This record gives sequence, C-alpha cells and structure tokens, in this order.
Amino acid sequence: MKKIVMAALMASTLGVTAASAEMRVGLGYSIQQSSNPLADDFSLIRVPIDLVGIGLRIEPEIGLMSAEYAGMDVSGQSLGVGGYYTLFNFEKVNMYAGGKLGYGRVKTTTILGSNTDTFTNVQGLFGADYFFVDQMSLGAEVGLQATFGDADSFSTTSNLIIRYYFLTK
Repeated sequence: MKKIVMAALMASTLGVTAASAEMRVGLGYSIQQSSNPLADDFSLIRVPIDLVGIGLRIEPEIGLMSAEYAGMDVSGQSLGVGGYYTLFNFEKVNMYAGGKLGYGRVKTTTILGSNTDTFTNVQGLFGADYFFVDQMSLGAEVGLQATFGDADSFSTTSNLIIRYYFLTK
C-alpha cells in the first residue's frame, strides 16, 4: 500500500510540475543509421513533447524501412518511445541525454523464401539540437543499442533529426 501511495504522490508532483512548465509539442523526422544491418536505414516519424521548464522531453516514434541488399528485400516497422533530459542549454543549442525503448519487426525476402524477425531494443543516447528559428531545430543523436528477440545484438546508432514545434504553451 505504501508503494501505491508513493507512486501516486510522485505522479501528482510530476503532473503539477509539468502543468506549470513551458511545454512545446511538435513533429519530427529522422533517418537512423546503425552498425546492425537489419536495423539500418529506418525512417522515423517523431512527436516531441518538451517540458522546457524542467528540461524533459518525451518522444514517441514510428519507424519504417525498406531496403535491398544483394538479392534480399528487407522491410521493417517499429514503435518506440524515448525520454531525454537536457544537460546544457546555450542560446540556440540544446544538449541532452536519455534512453529509448522500442519494438519492431523486420521481414527479409530472398528467392528461397522469407523470414520475419521481431525485436525489442533498448538504447542509451546523447544528442544535440540547434534551433535555427524558434520553432524548428536540426539535431543529431548517437547511441548504443541492445536488441533482443529472434537475433540478439549490440550496435551503435546515429540519427539526423529535424523537428518543428507547432504548439507552444
């Protein structure tokens, strides 16, 4: 019972803090490169929700990929959510660190047949945004990713991201 009361107290405190903080909501697009060939070339649609006053960003995303490798057709879909905390905020530059949890599947088709791999991944990320106008940023992220599922692996990732904030409260 004590754990439930503490969780409710923490959630309400975070809710009150978030309600009083400056908030931005936007839409973003990124291209992910990975050292894992089956996770490479994902295009990600992101929905950044920034709580500027407390330096927190929550960012759900949907990913799609389609590629051709030496007689193999590869396609995939993913869903994920990231949580990031602002480390430094200069005039137009925002540096952050955080993590991301995702789920997806990749289908590989050859002349011999097809195979579908499902995966769950966890990423630790470090990134920076440059706001060239108040509502738009260009950013980059690098990270380490652990993938678990039909084929377990560890890899590095990099993302080039553009974000446009259409709602500021």
